[in-house]
Amino acid sequence: MSFFDQFSYSTFTLPDKSETLVRDITRAVALKFEQSDTLNLFQEYEVMDGEKIENIAYRFYGSTEYHWVLIFINGILDPLNDLPQKDYVIRRACESEFGDLNGLHHYENANNPGEWVDFLHTPGIPVSNLEWMTSENEKKRRIRILRPQYLSEFVDLYMAQMK
Repeated sequence: MSFFDQFSYSTFTLPDKSETLVRDITRAVALKFEQSDTLNLFQEYEVMDGEKIENIAYRFYGSTEYHWVLIFINGILDPLNDLPQKDYVIRRACESEFGDLNGLHHYENANNPGEWVDFLHTPGIPVSNLEWMTSENEKKRRIRILRPQYLSEFVDLYMAQMK
C-alpha cells in the first residue's frame, strides 16, 4: 500500500465547473507519544549522502512500502531535499545561490559555534557560503527510526486515525 492510498477521496470542482475525485491529502493525523516511550520506540540513524528514504525503509522494515512511516515520524516534507545531499550537489547549489563558494556568509561566536553574531559588536569567526551550506546539510543527517517491532502497531494506530 502506498502512502497516498491511505487518504480518502473528495470531490474537487475544476475551473470549468466539472468535478473530479482526488485524494484528500489535507487530512492531518497527530500521534502523540509519551516522552518516556520515545526512548524505547525509536533509534537514531545517520543518513548517508544521497540515501533515499525508501532504501532506509527497506533496510529496517524489509519493504520500501513503509517509507511513509519514516516521513511521518521525522516530519519530512520533501524527501528529495530534506535528507542530506552529496557534496557535489551542495557545491553546485552553493555556486548557484551565492556564486562564490568561499565568500563570507556570516560570523559565528567563537565561544558558541552556530550562534550568529554581528561582527561589528561581537568578535566572531567567519563562515563561508560553502561551510554554511555544508553545515545545514549535516543537520539533515540524523533521523529517528521506529523500531521494527512497533511497526505494525504504529501502522494500525495511524490507519485508525485516518478513518
